[in-house]
Amino acid sequence: MEKKYIFIDVDGTLFEHGYDVPKSAIKAIKEARKNGHKVFLCTGRNKASIQKFLPIGFDGFICSAGSYIETDNHILIDESMNEKTILELTEIAKRYHIYYSLETTHITYQQPEITQLFALGTTYDQLNSEMARIIENRKDEMKAKDLEDYQGEPIHKFVFIGKSKEGVKLLKDYCKERLRFILFDEIISNDMINGEINDFTVSKGLGIQKILDYYHVPLEATIGFGDSMNDLEMIKTVHIGIVMENGSEKLKRYADTITESPLNNGIHNEFVRQGLIKA
Repeated sequence: MEKKYIFIDVDGTLFEHGYDVPKSAIKAIKEARKNGHKVFLCTGRNKASIQKFLPIGFDGFICSAGSYIETDNHILIDESMNEKTILELTEIAKRYHIYYSLETTHITYQQPEITQLFALGTTYDQLNSEMARIIENRKDEMKAKDLEDYQGEPIHKFVFIGKSKEGVKLLKDYCKERLRFILFDEIISNDMINGEINDFTVSKGLGIQKILDYYHVPLEATIGFGDSMNDLEMIKTVHIGIVMENGSEKLKRYADTITESPLNNGIHNEFVRQGLIKA
């Protein structure tokens, strides 16, 4: 079979929060690579927060929604946001009581209020996959620190959460034609809205193209797996875009096919259906 280049999102795709990565997914990834295919993580997470998944075995990773890319022991992209842009985004967020975090390559700086919002009575099934990741990061000081500890490191991504629709609209208007603004379509508990912002010059889709250019392979060789709206550019870019059953209903409109949820062995089952591994 022709070698395929497979791109897999992490949160809500490789695994569901509150559970480990399914053994079936680990087995499928290992077998696919043994069969000559290349498998990459393609995630909104920064490099620091994917470390526990790397022992599974991957050929590279697209992190921070395309702002940081590594493969074959080479850094292909390491692009940070403009300092003035970050300052102006934080000013809008503060004015409208929108909480935010700043993601660097090695650490995420978060306002403690983000955790406090969900401290009581909130379970993972009440959160979209990206919000669950933010809450999870707060539990590990190696992944996240308080915003007051930020010392000016380069920022890959600005992540926000709040109730103010007016404030979110101002953030979106500010980004118009300059920055990539992603709003997750699911309203999470307490009527909160969350999303992320990074440079318009980066995305998961552009990151995939960068890897294809590096390996000199055509787009027709690509397959992508995702679940949330920050996977949209990936799903639209790859030759075969696959969305998880537990994923965003809006994202499913762009899918070539829907596979089962991670807990129902969606990665493994679709690898079999795509002919990447044997049943």
